[in-house]
Amino acid sequence: MLPLFLEPGPNLTGLDLIRSTQDMVNRADAYIGIFGHRYGHVPDDPVLNAEGRSITEIEYRAAKDRDIPIFIFIMSDDHLVRSKDFDRVHYEKLVALKEELLANYTVGFFDSPEDLKSLVTQALFEFRGMWSTTHGPVNMESGVAAMFRRYESGEILTLEAPPPTPLTHDPDKQIAVKDEDAELLLTLAYRMVLNYQEKPILLRELDVDRFKTLLDKVARPRRSETGRERLQRANKKLENQGAPDALWLAWAKATKHKALGILTREFLSDGTS
Repeated sequence: MLPLFLEPGPNLTGLDLIRSTQDMVNRADAYIGIFGHRYGHVPDDPVLNAEGRSITEIEYRAAKDRDIPIFIFIMSDDHLVRSKDFDRVHYEKLVALKEELLANYTVGFFDSPEDLKSLVTQALFEFRGMWSTTHGPVNMESGVAAMFRRYESGEILTLEAPPPTPLTHDPDKQIAVKDEDAELLLTLAYRMVLNYQEKPILLRELDVDRFKTLLDKVARPRRSETGRERLQRANKKLENQGAPDALWLAWAKATKHKALGILTREFLSDGTS
């Protein structure tokens, strides 16, 4: 399953732009709508767009008419944006559209690109479950990876990213977690939950204390063994529990920074356990 990016061609206007957008929505299995402080480009076509709707609203209504799963995300008032990002010309239409979305959908609000990434990942995780129920198992990893590559390169969103937050003196926030270390920790958490029939809150919240308690059950520390070696030994011992879903891994990596930082510092930073 791959993402379709509803981006108009550089030479499309009016009728062609509207038809191209509707065609892409007709090919989609779900719709993810991201709404900022701009209403969007309004194609000039007196027949297909007599109401003077933006291409963004046309996309949304086409998805609504098809009755496909719809996930809505709206930029919160706390997002750091510049004054040029506010649409004053179409303000009333933008407000009306957002009010309709709020009245009909469970809306996710985001304060930053990182926050949005987390919310979109959760939505895709939910959609994967919905799709699997009706269509059978599906591998979404390639599509999610492609989407995040486009997102991180700035191609998908035309949002002003907030300036980087300087490091504080909080040691938990200063730990840089490598991707392979995050995967090692998260895979072990997943396997421990299955092995001990633990409540899944450990996977949702990545509770550090519970992680340590279960790790003691799987692999007690050994003299001269590094923390990494201990985690690898525990993972090896529980490998019959399988591996976590790639989409859940992506979501956890994107949302559990603090807990992963604590566990990295404890087990993977200085070679001790």
